[in-house]
Parts: sequence; structure tokens; C-alpha cells
Amino acid sequence: SFLFATPWERYGRVAAVCEKPATRDLRVDLYRYPEIRQALQTEATVFIPDLERDRLFADIRPLWQELGVTADVRSIAVIPVALHGRPAGAFLLRTGRNDPPLGEDQLAFAERLLQATARLLETEERRASQARRQASAQVRDLLTGCANLEALDRRLDEEFQRARRYALSFSFVLLDVDHLKRFNERLGTEAGDRLLGQLGALLQQEVRAPDLVGRYGGDEFGVVLPETDVAGARASIARVRRQIEAQVFEGLDGEERPTISGGVVTFPHPGANTPSDIFLLAEAALQQGKAQVDGRIGTADSIAR
Repeated sequence: SFLFATPWERYGRVAAVCEKPATRDLRVDLYRYPEIRQALQTEATVFIPDLERDRLFADIRPLWQELGVTADVRSIAVIPVALHGRPAGAFLLRTGRNDPPLGEDQLAFAERLLQATARLLETEERRASQARRQASAQVRDLLTGCANLEALDRRLDEEFQRARRYALSFSFVLLDVDHLKRFNERLGTEAGDRLLGQLGALLQQEVRAPDLVGRYGGDEFGVVLPETDVAGARASIARVRRQIEAQVFEGLDGEERPTISGGVVTFPHPGANTPSDIFLLAEAALQQGKAQVDGRIGTADSIAR
């Protein structure tokens, strides 16, 4: 089997199952699969020769008994898959209870095969990304290089329709550059524009290939994160903040760095019946974040329109 998942998500999405070829986009709770969680978190292969004796399943066995579940699996191998240096999912090999256990040679072959496949996927993804960039050349914000508001609005609408059609989740993040007006007053508007340009470039470097960064207006950026929950969106903001801390910004002295506040809304949400609702919820969440002393990330979990 192959599933898409990341270390910070509670749920994964099964893309293919050998025993059931028709299975697509099956949502699974990773709490029930400690071997998958461990492989994703450690970014290392998890090999379990005998499921019934392995300590990794000590906490989950009582749940199996409670649900009357019988494990028909003898051995398991979970091989994490990374694309462009970031966790993307995992490949699962299993043998039945009456089958011979997996061998080290079989596991090594599967790892080599997956490494080659991942490199091929990365190459194809880069080609697709280049094609998208060429197609979107006319919908870029000239100052930041990010998508303009029209493109951001269109992409959010597409993701909203896709998520609703296939029962998927996605997050929209609204980021605000704190106190940009002070930078403009102290350094001049040209310096403020250069700061926005650097931040726009940094954001585009940090997002995944399926994500989209757009300039929402003024000192705000919007980020569409397909198949990402609240925790994943928060992790994305944390990565951006770490990169800002490591960046040298033209015109700023010494250790001075810009800071950002964020608002996160994750679909499905009871107050999101249209793509426009997503924007409104994100704006409300951003105001929550800006009002915080620490963290400065608001979420729309408690907001209902």
C-alpha cells in the first residue's frame, strides 16, 4: 500500500492498495497504525518481523481486542518516502499470518526501488512546476513575485471545490507583516517594498509544490495548503518564521528581523459554505493572532459565521 501523510498530521490518505486496486483516497486514522507514525516521525524504515510480539503494538492491542479485530498480518515494513527533502508519505509491505516473514533482502530491494521512484517523481514534479510557472507568468504580483489576488482567489476556489467533492481537507493561511508602516516611515517606501519582495521570495521557497502563495493585499500574503490540517498549517508558519530569523534583510540593522502574524482556517469548517467564507474566517483568525502576546497565530476553530 501507499499512503500520503506527514509527521504532524493525525490522518493519512491511502492512494493505492495491492489487495484492493480500486481503493482511492481512503482516509485513515494514523493513531491506529503506530508503525506508520514511527516511520514518518523518524524518517527511517520500520521493520517488524512478528506483529504479535513487537512492543510497538502494545498500546494498540487492547483496542483491537475491544473492537474484535484479528490481525491477519505476520510481518510489516514501512518505508518513509520524501520528496524534495520533505516527508510525503509511506510505502507498506505486509505478509499474511501464514506467509513466510519478510526478509532483509526483500526490504533492501524495496528501499532501492522507492528511492529511484522518488527521484523520478521529483523530476516530473519539477517539470510540472515549471509548466505552472510559465502558465501563471501573467498572474504574478510584480512587487513580490507571488501570485496576484486574482490568481489566489481562483486557486482557493479550485481547492474548495476539490475538497468538497472528494471529502478532503485543506488550510488557508493569511500572513501579515507586523508593523510594516513603521519600516516605511523609518526606511522609506522603497525599502519597505524590497522587504516585501524578500519575504515573498522566502515564502515561495518554503511551500510545497502543490501549495500557492499569493499577495492578498498591502502587507498581507495568502497561502493555500492542500490536504493540510491545522497542525500542518501551524508547522508551515513555524518553518517560515525560522527562515525569517536566518535571513539577512536589506536595510535592517544587526539582529533586526521582520515578524509575521498569522490566521489559519481549515476546511471543512461549519462557517465555510463558499470560498468567500474562507477569506472572511481567515481575516477574523488573523485579528485573533495579532491580538496575542505570544505565538501570534489565530485559528478559525472557534469562529462561526
